[in-house]
Amino acid sequence: MSRNATRIAVIGGIAVGKSSIVHTLSKKLNDYYLIEEDVLKNLFLPEFYGDMKTWAFHSRISTLAMITENSLGMTKDGQATKIIMDRCVDELITFAKMHYDKGNMSEKEFSVYSSLYSSIVKLAPPIDLFIYCKCLPEISLERITKRNRSFEQNIDLDYISLLNSYYDEWLSSIDSARVKTINTNSDIDIESIQKFILDYGL
Repeated sequence: MSRNATRIAVIGGIAVGKSSIVHTLSKKLNDYYLIEEDVLKNLFLPEFYGDMKTWAFHSRISTLAMITENSLGMTKDGQATKIIMDRCVDELITFAKMHYDKGNMSEKEFSVYSSLYSSIVKLAPPIDLFIYCKCLPEISLERITKRNRSFEQNIDLDYISLLNSYYDEWLSSIDSARVKTINTNSDIDIESIQKFILDYGL
């Protein structure tokens, strides 16, 4: 797909409502091509949630490969000029940094990951706008329980809260004019997101 295409990324932690928002937006913004995240393509996730210290590096590299493929892949009908993405490469450093700080990734592993991540971010088409989805950790945990993915059932409130704090830290480095934070605790004002996109001129 064209590097010059307009790109909107719907981003955020675990079970924050990204998929619901991106699907609703893609229907309302019918000139945008939707790129979905498929967590099942990360073949290391079941092992990772069972033993984070052993599998964190493998899982992070697998996710990086998957989202990079989404970012660089071709659309079915050729060159899309407007794209909306469920997760993007840029945000993935949050997960890796958290697991490095927790001791789940060694210094060597994090160094390799960071080098690869930085290179991909420089080469990947840039994101024009970020829609940051955020909700209470308790709400995320309820959604995790409801969607009933067996490998996610060991996720706890502390893990979700910590990840949210890493997202907040990372987003502080992004131009705030390019970020809209959405509270996804309950009903979501899709019209306000559309207005943000239109007001930005996209």
